[in-house]
Amino acid sequence: MKELEKFLKSKSCGKIWQTISDNPALNGLQLAEKIGVTNATISEQLKIIEKAKMCKVEFKQEGRGISKIYYPSYRGFFEALAEVKKVKFDDSVYRNIDKFLLNPEIKDIVRVVKGETKIDNIFILTTSILLSIMNPEIQNKLEK
Repeated sequence: MKELEKFLKSKSCGKIWQTISDNPALNGLQLAEKIGVTNATISEQLKIIEKAKMCKVEFKQEGRGISKIYYPSYRGFFEALAEVKKVKFDDSVYRNIDKFLLNPEIKDIVRVVKGETKIDNIFILTTSILLSIMNPEIQNKLEK
């Protein structure tokens, strides 16, 4: 949870995460160019984002070497919420959460939630989804 707090407190991490979310499948150099920061800066911030589990990384052969390719993830939010609620989920739950929240129709819902930033919106949406899953009273209302 400490890593997620560090991520949430950093405006530059939020900007990078927003860029990853809007442009999945970029490497660190492409992200640095897109945002307009140095490769060293982006590298340090990406470490924070990775440790917070707010991105997924794939390794891809590019030119002479291997690059890390970044994709958005919501796992860090859900792990923190699960920790607060003292609930344990297996990996398949987290993978399905990412598939659900990265669905284009759901991303449109995230845009209309009234947080100050996209990260606020995602946090509001994911919190309400998780709370509705864990709270039978809310779940019953949703089923009616």
